[in-house]
Amino acid sequence: QMIAVGKALQTVLDTRLRSGREMLAELLNAGEIRKLDSLIGKSAKEGKLDMSFWTVLGMNMKDAAMNEGDGSGSTLSPTLAAGEGQEA
Repeated sequence: QMIAVGKALQTVLDTRLRSGREMLAELLNAGEIRKLDSLIGKSAKEGKLDMSFWTVLGMNMKDAAMNEGDGSGSTLSPTLAAGEGQEA
């Protein structure tokens, strides 16, 4: 039973983190500040800026700080890339 509960919990967490990655990717691809502002307002009203979004944002900020100045030339953080099935 504990294995089944663990698998169910993992599925829920994966789904939520995926939605957080998708929201962050959408915001990062906004292109211009007015569009970004509009997307943030709309997402907040729809409740999309939930804990999963903030978790993914925090992970990406940590990745960016760790990779700053490493010369990798990557424009996509490892956390966001993992969600998109890419290598950073």
